[in-house]
Amino acid sequence: MGLWAAHFHWTVLLRWDVLGWSIGILLAVGGLMLTFDQYTGANVCFVIVAALILTKATAATIAAPDPPLGRILFTFLIFGIVGVGIVETVRGVNHWRSTRQTSQSQPPPRNIYHVPLSDRVDASDGVNAKKSRAPQQSLTGKKNGQVGGGVTAGPCSNVQIGGSNNQATTNCVPPPPPARTLSNTDLEKLRKALTVNIVPKPKVAVKSVGADTDMPAFPNQVTQAFSGGGWDVIPIWSGSSGVLVLKNGSAIAPSQDGLHCAFRDADADRPEVKQVLQAFKNAHLPCERTDDSPEGGALLMVIIGPKMYPH
Repeated sequence: MGLWAAHFHWTVLLRWDVLGWSIGILLAVGGLMLTFDQYTGANVCFVIVAALILTKATAATIAAPDPPLGRILFTFLIFGIVGVGIVETVRGVNHWRSTRQTSQSQPPPRNIYHVPLSDRVDASDGVNAKKSRAPQQSLTGKKNGQVGGGVTAGPCSNVQIGGSNNQATTNCVPPPPPARTLSNTDLEKLRKALTVNIVPKPKVAVKSVGADTDMPAFPNQVTQAFSGGGWDVIPIWSGSSGVLVLKNGSAIAPSQDGLHCAFRDADADRPEVKQVLQAFKNAHLPCERTDDSPEGGALLMVIIGPKMYPH
């Protein structure tokens, strides 16, 4: 029995060599369990370490020949330090578990608020597109009058003020429409405004009709915004020059097409459809509904034609 007692009795755990290895291994196992989010197992390892230390302190106090007051003071200090240490350790592990579980259970934020985009910016030079100026009306001839300085006339109009034998020139060239190409900042805002977080991804068709100076750059940006916002994008390129029928029954030619959205009546109240319409409205690119049906099994189809010229 002496052999068994020397190697397998529980008091063997209190020998300094065995105790040192036991505490080191338990601390390593506890730390490894924290890495794999096994918080209960880590707490058990730390509590066993504290129990071994307190047991060793108790055994050493009982076997010591010191006076009772010294042993009581020693026991009080060891139990106090180890007790506070293990309580704070367990509390720290539990707090870390709560923080990790809260962060993992929260879904990614869904952007349902739309911030109006800034005024259109020409992506080619990075400066605000300048509004075209109407030519200043000039008056020639005898006995002409001039009121308050220069006279400015709008497109396809003329001004003739008093006098005789004067001449008025008329300029009927309409100003070019503003560029629709988005800057990087506005493109990112549009992407955030279009972002959805549903499975499976909703399908959207982006159809380009005709040609213009900002095509295919602008349709590519719209496709990029939808794709980055979690949509399944179906790009459709068409050179058709037919007539597009709006939902109100009016018809427009693709040369004055602009931006339009097609979706079924049954999907008109879908949150994703409303989100797309609001996103384009906030981007100063209102998407007017048409009678066309979405192609490719898409929930919604965005039809992009040449820029709208002013009437």
